[in-house]
Amino acid sequence: MSHRFDKEKHHFFINDMRIPSITQCLPTQNFFVSEKRLEETRQEGIDMHSLMKLYFDTDQIFNEPILFALDIMLKEHEKEFGKKLIWETPLYSDKYLFAGIEDVMFENAIIDFKRSFGNKHYHSLQLAAQSILGKENNICNTENWFIAFYQNSKFKLKPVYNPDAKRMFLKLVDKYYIDQSINKFLKGEVDG
Repeated sequence: MSHRFDKEKHHFFINDMRIPSITQCLPTQNFFVSEKRLEETRQEGIDMHSLMKLYFDTDQIFNEPILFALDIMLKEHEKEFGKKLIWETPLYSDKYLFAGIEDVMFENAIIDFKRSFGNKHYHSLQLAAQSILGKENNICNTENWFIAFYQNSKFKLKPVYNPDAKRMFLKLVDKYYIDQSINKFLKGEVDG
């Protein structure tokens, strides 16, 4: 199967079929902030992920306080996490037909970076999806799922593993495809 990622539109394809991203399968989160603030936080997240990628690409901290804190946190957990394997890489599930881009996968841990901790159950669904992708693509198979967020000049790690999360995420993938089929039917694009 051929895989393609349209970076500009953030669309994933297997062969020529567009498939959903992890985020498209997850329930919509309600944010009670202005559109302007929501866009600001989205841009802050993009900037933070760009810095993280720069760090993982080069192993340099570039005199950036956030990268200095990241370096310290990762060195404190070096034995626990194991070798860094991939970061910011599009991964595809040919079996379940979804895709995503992990923040970083180690031999023994998957880490997703956030601005703050948020909802543990929501995060567990997201990391479950990344775990499914890691296992299917023979990268890693771990239940050590963490959210890392920068607070008070340090990175904090919170574990988010949930034994039901993979099953729940796969139900969300099914729901995504069911919703797509129903929408096509209602538009008259599918007969009976």
